[in-house]
Amino acid sequence: MMPTTREWIKHLDLTERVESISRICPDFPELVVERFRSTWDSNERNKNRAANRLEAFRDDSKPALPLPAHLGWEHELFEFAFQEALDEVEARVSRQGKSDLTLSDHLIANAVAPVHLDVGLELSIGQRPDLPNPSDLSDSIHEPVVCEEPGSHFDQWLRLGFYESHLTNESFDKGFDTAYTDIFSSLVSLDDDGDVAKVRIPLTTVDSAEAWSESIDCDMATLVGFRGALTAGFNHCGYSSHRFLLAVNPVLISALGLRAGPWPGPLTLMDNSNEPAVVMRAWKSQRIQADSVGSVFRLNGCELLLRPDILSELEDQNEGKLRYVQRRIEA
Repeated sequence: MMPTTREWIKHLDLTERVESISRICPDFPELVVERFRSTWDSNERNKNRAANRLEAFRDDSKPALPLPAHLGWEHELFEFAFQEALDEVEARVSRQGKSDLTLSDHLIANAVAPVHLDVGLELSIGQRPDLPNPSDLSDSIHEPVVCEEPGSHFDQWLRLGFYESHLTNESFDKGFDTAYTDIFSSLVSLDDDGDVAKVRIPLTTVDSAEAWSESIDCDMATLVGFRGALTAGFNHCGYSSHRFLLAVNPVLISALGLRAGPWPGPLTLMDNSNEPAVVMRAWKSQRIQADSVGSVFRLNGCELLLRPDILSELEDQNEGKLRYVQRRIEA
């Protein structure tokens, strides 16, 4: 039987909407748990459907489920329970004699899971570029990297940023004892060629949806170790997955007049002529059959590609030299 406790529900509420609403209605988590338990236990087909989805996820002979993450039937039942419990919040708050002018706005803001980035990432997934594995690379600093992909739409585009995680071993039968080698690269603006050890590529916790729009609250230029990086990385906790993604420095977005591309669609930044200027490409490669956790992939990554004609604009915007910095991280 699936556990249905307040702590366990957090595993289904990846965007923490239950926690947010509990600030104005403290017993909201219990309402969600109650609705979920009632729905889950009322029909044996719910449990069977969840089991069948997990089996299909692990079985190579069955049609592949959508990437980047398997969305279990329990996630959908949680969403039903959440919406039912949400209907009671306003009445409960009113009965308690509380008057909150922002109540409706708060409920509206949390009523629907933010799925824009999840959908955009799903539509950005394609084949892995023909590049060495992270474990075969090392720290380096060199000229900007151009994609050599004859016949591809992105041939000769500039690699603005790159991230890939390489699972170098797997011991799923021993408590998830795994090892990773990660590569994180960014185009940076340097005052001098310098030592790669002195160039730090920033990681940020800016809201993931805002990372693909013009109104970014966090100025990456204020982060320690910024040193001119034109991209940054952040951990995205979405509706159905946790992923490490790349974002364009907001200073660069503003300087080039870029804006988020149309939705639904791949993660894209458009220029003033409404043409793609920066494109996200993501991938999962070398599938591993791991019965204890479902299928996993040895290589997971993403990259930001910049249209080649914008390079001259970049060079005009930056007084320093544009260099491509690559950092290797063992985990």
